Amino acid sequence: MNKSSSTRSVFENDEVANLCFMVQQRQKNKLLKVSDSNSDFNPSYNELQNVLIEMHGDAMNAFKKIGSQREPFSS
Repeated sequence: MNKSSSTRSVFENDEVANLCFMVQQRQKNKLLKVSDSNSDFNPSYNELQNVLIEMHGDAMNAFKKIGSQREPFSS
């Protein structure tokens, strides 16, 4: 692996790590908003389904980003 591809690989790995971290933080923030808003919070089935669909989409985007790299975990 030459220096430019090695540098690009490190940059891409950092980009994927940041993307995963952002998804994780977004999910934590959603959970905190739910727990802080009201102890009697009782979401409907549709609300829960919508959150699950959105979280699934976030995860799939992160996995696509990881999968698009040639050597995502090279050292």
